[in-house]
Amino acid sequence: MSAHSRTTPAAARAVLALALGLGVGAALFARTMAWAREAGYDDCMVHFLTASRAAPFWRGLGFQPVSEWMRRLVDERAIWAHG
Repeated sequence: MSAHSRTTPAAARAVLALALGLGVGAALFARTMAWAREAGYDDCMVHFLTASRAAPFWRGLGFQPVSEWMRRLVDERAIWAHG
């Protein structure tokens, strides 16, 4: 992604559990992408936890990882406590 590109975030959305697998989320996303194209955006970014149930959904829509976040506990004592 270039520094001058116009990027729109794919805001977090969710569908009710009873609608999972029915294509509702994909339809909402398709409309979002149509709007982004019409508005002149170059790309779309989304943030999700790689271990979440949503990860396969976003990957299935063509999203690819561009960065990795890492986490560490601040208190060293907590590291020993968790093995």
